[in-house]
Amino acid sequence: MGLGAPRPGWVRGPGGEREQVGRLVCEGHSLALLALRVTLSQLSGTEPGAAASVRKLLATAHAQHIAEACWTMLGARGAIAGALTSGPEGYWGRMILGTRAMTIYGGTTQVQLNIIGERMLGLPRDP
Repeated sequence: MGLGAPRPGWVRGPGGEREQVGRLVCEGHSLALLALRVTLSQLSGTEPGAAASVRKLLATAHAQHIAEACWTMLGARGAIAGALTSGPEGYWGRMILGTRAMTIYGGTTQVQLNIIGERMLGLPRDP
């Protein structure tokens, strides 16, 4: 889902939108490689272990980063339109809200962190 026509002057200096988009693309590629690792582990017959929890935790944060960046790039149009309109403004407004819900229905952050702590770090189970 695109943002439509780029805003005038979207290519700014350091810290601008272009750099932010570059970070998000790199983050997305890293997550894709981690997902491939989890899939290959499952296909070889071994348990993915905590790697699946790490991927889920990072993917949820990544989705939030993307929604926030795109909504921010829309500027005042995104803030005024909110989640009730159609088009890019409404889509990214709904994504802001939807990505927050993903942390709940996808397994809360605390649950995923507990799994990672127990399986990767060998910490005792949470009582």
